[in-house]
Amino acid sequence: MSKSKDILHIYTRVSTDHQMNDGTSLDSQLKFGKQKAKSLGMEFEHHDERSASSSKDHLDNRPVIRELLARISEGEIKHIYIYSLDRLSRNTTTSTFIRETLRKNGCTLYTNTNETNLESHEQNLLFGIISEISQYENMLRKERLNHGKRVKARQGYWMGGPTPFGYKKSTRNKLILDKEQSEWVERIFRWYSEGIVSHEDKKEVRRERINKKR
Repeated sequence: MSKSKDILHIYTRVSTDHQMNDGTSLDSQLKFGKQKAKSLGMEFEHHDERSASSSKDHLDNRPVIRELLARISEGEIKHIYIYSLDRLSRNTTTSTFIRETLRKNGCTLYTNTNETNLESHEQNLLFGIISEISQYENMLRKERLNHGKRVKARQGYWMGGPTPFGYKKSTRNKLILDKEQSEWVERIFRWYSEGIVSHEDKKEVRRERINKKR
């Protein structure tokens, strides 16, 4: 049986369900990891995080990397492979913690193109710069996504979740009036302005909302 130092630990992760389901991303990462292990003359062990959102890029929702870091801290793991540095983290705080764990325990990090020994000041610096760039790109991506959602919302598109009472979605995913339900909205506003909403009226509105969900 190979010693732990002769094993390349392949860590795979995608940051969205779309990437996980596109049929290639995780498989490609594992494929390249196996190729790297073969070129290094090592056995490999696969650690699959599956989908862990980059929008919540911390260790709480990533049990696989937590276990890896624990094993690295115990000196059990000395070689780890990732498809690219942003697979570790796009969050500077999280990335720094991972980087320091690798550095302190003499764990070498491999990607498709690089072998990084974090005990080297130059390579440690480069890792930090790349982490900062990854976080910056992630922030820009979020801003573009949020801007796109706001533009779509202003154009009348519904961005998800149950539609407001009195509306329904069109075939183009835009909000349009539900003729039957909108009548109740008008009644509610009229009753409210006149101060005459009764207990029976409230019960009737609740029944209408239940019927709408069926």
